Amino acid sequence: MKLASKYSANSQPRTPFTLGNGSEDNNGFAEREARLRGWIARAESVCPYAPGLAHVTYLPPIDNLDQSLVHFLSGEMKAFYTAKENGKRVGRWLLLPHHEWNNHQHALKESETLFWGLNAAAANLRRDRKRVKQALARSLPGYQRQKNGNILNPIVGRLTTNSEGKPHPKSLFCSALSSHYQYEQYYRYAPTSVMVMIYAEEFQDHKERHTKAVSKINLEMIHSSLLEQLGTDLLCEKNELKGEIPRWEALISRILNLDSTDNASTCLHVVCQRWRELPEGIIEHSVRQAAQQLPLLTRLCHDKAVTAKQVLQAYFTETGLYTLPN
Repeated sequence: MKLASKYSANSQPRTPFTLGNGSEDNNGFAEREARLRGWIARAESVCPYAPGLAHVTYLPPIDNLDQSLVHFLSGEMKAFYTAKENGKRVGRWLLLPHHEWNNHQHALKESETLFWGLNAAAANLRRDRKRVKQALARSLPGYQRQKNGNILNPIVGRLTTNSEGKPHPKSLFCSALSSHYQYEQYYRYAPTSVMVMIYAEEFQDHKERHTKAVSKINLEMIHSSLLEQLGTDLLCEKNELKGEIPRWEALISRILNLDSTDNASTCLHVVCQRWRELPEGIIEHSVRQAAQQLPLLTRLCHDKAVTAKQVLQAYFTETGLYTLPN
């Protein structure tokens, strides 16, 4: 049974609770899609990639990572790659799980299964049997993980096109969103469970060409992470945070003995691991020495009765397929 639908960003869902094959939509796909599209249209997502033409797939139940899943995803991926509207490439792929994720653990498990299934599908379309097997075994080379196991470079398809490290034209950057976060402005919140895919080259191009927009998004991510971790009653204005973030960065670099070369070349997950392993006493001592230059950090620690290490952890925005506040 095919459970896929394709719409432009502004088009209306088909008759609610009815799939294309005439069967009833007992999983509320159409209603969930409408909520998701309305949320995007109202600019309630902090993601700059959210607007745009979108291909939507209603997923079957995902119990195992097997050939039947790969076959289904291959067909949907091929449809996405060829999707156009008014001559324009459809650059967004939204995959709605068969059931809403019950909690963070459920989301982590199913989104990663789907991630490897999508990689197997990409290899299957290229008739690369070796990579299909590697993806099914979750052992494709080149992928990095956080200490907690989350994937740090969630790219579907070929990681790069050449030695320069540029994304392959057909590779896709993906992330998983859900409604289980406490703070609705958290950068991984969405009104319904969804896996979001965009072309990786578009993601990279935006980062390189629109530095001001990226800086704004980074600020949103750090601010929302603080509110998610420390509570929405936190007295922390974005402008004040923006002014102090460079000092946080300088403090972290100094404590970890990073120089400009390290900042450019050191893998984020390595830096984060080194930070987590630092004794809190070392961090607290450095913060006390620079307290006059860190009024926001000092106040947050006092108001929420937390350590500087806990607050500064929000600075690290490790990507991951499905990111949880640390």
